[in-house]
Amino acid sequence: MKKRFFILWGVLCWGLFFSSQIYGAKSGQTKIWNFKYKNQTLQKAEQMKIIKLGNGLEAVIQENHSAPVISVQVWVKAGSGDESDDLAGVAHLIEHMIFKGSEKFSSGEVASLVESKGGEINAFTTNDFTVYYITISSRFFELALEALSDSIFKPKFDGEELEREREVVLEEIRRQEDNPRVKLYQDLMSLSYQIYPYRRPVIGFQETVGKMERNQILSFWSCYYQPSNVLVSIVGDLNRDQTEELVQKYFGNLKVHNGSCPIAKVRNQPEPAQNQLRTKFKFSQLGQGYIYLGFKIPEFGHPDMPALDLLATILGQGESSRLVETVRNEQELVNQVWCYSSTPKGPGLFMIGASLEPKNLLKASEAIFSQIAYIKKLGIQDWELERAKRQIESDAIYARETMQDNARRIGFFSVIISDPSYEEKYLSNLEKVSAQEIQRIADNYLTSFNLNFVGLLH
Repeated sequence: MKKRFFILWGVLCWGLFFSSQIYGAKSGQTKIWNFKYKNQTLQKAEQMKIIKLGNGLEAVIQENHSAPVISVQVWVKAGSGDESDDLAGVAHLIEHMIFKGSEKFSSGEVASLVESKGGEINAFTTNDFTVYYITISSRFFELALEALSDSIFKPKFDGEELEREREVVLEEIRRQEDNPRVKLYQDLMSLSYQIYPYRRPVIGFQETVGKMERNQILSFWSCYYQPSNVLVSIVGDLNRDQTEELVQKYFGNLKVHNGSCPIAKVRNQPEPAQNQLRTKFKFSQLGQGYIYLGFKIPEFGHPDMPALDLLATILGQGESSRLVETVRNEQELVNQVWCYSSTPKGPGLFMIGASLEPKNLLKASEAIFSQIAYIKKLGIQDWELERAKRQIESDAIYARETMQDNARRIGFFSVIISDPSYEEKYLSNLEKVSAQEIQRIADNYLTSFNLNFVGLLH
């Protein structure tokens, strides 16, 4: 017990000393999470057809004749970030229920039909949106549209199916609770976000998923699964004008749900300012230790986002990144180390993570902070910046390899920032970032006032 106490005390004291002496933390620092959620009008984009139906549903259509394939994706602008505390996990549970029976299709029938035609069907839920998609041969295009339209907007929410899927989700939650890295990540989220809904896991909790009633689930679905809150992204071997007619056919007659929305607008709750280092450490019987660091940063689309992405790439993405080369390869203080700038629709986090031998905790932490301090004091090399730019540019190119990738890329930018061609603007802004800008970004955001530090130790 004494050993554990001194380990924690050493991390805390050393981190505070190092932060105040070398980080140059400022008491009058700008508020980073001065964020308010808002909807925007979808912007026009070259080589894409954008339509808006009478019921408010929007669609982005892009022709791509490189293969006789079409990907149809329905993006619902609601995720776990739109849930109230007592309904944590409801967005994910609805995702499980959508293909479990609708007016035209019985439970499992849509998946069977799509797969019998050689297609792929799936869905996923995030903090900011829920996505349902089918990728299939272009000659079965109408099947994809009909199946998604009926399943998403006319589900039955059968009671027996609901209980079966509830048990599936509860088992997922139990598996996550047995995963140390997942649990530590959730510790970081709950420490970093005191009020904002990102503090909760997307999948929810045993107590909320286990207790929520069918009428509560229906209320959430009725509130957020409105045509006006949905975007359809379609990419593939198609004719844009004919596709517009088909979208009107299968989505144009969907009714707007009547009545007031019972769900609180949780996204507009202000996050209190953080003015000191926050830490949370746990101990387990695992031989491997883990540490995660999270610095508060702005939301997606903020002018500093390209520089933050470049800083994360330089610090901890790839074998030639600073943390990998020094902390892992040269000093051998960690088994793995990574860095990522997470900028969702709401307030974001600049994250650094590492797996390590628990005995190396203090030295590894010092080495990580030293690399940050080095950049803040001396900056970066031009060749590092150029390499990071090419790395991010290559990732963007690889994200266009398939119809599904392109539909997801267009849907993502359309939903998160209301601009389906935003990637071009982002890459243009990325090229303008200088080495001095990287240094300014590090000095502004990577401070002790912004730091949330969690660990799982032996």
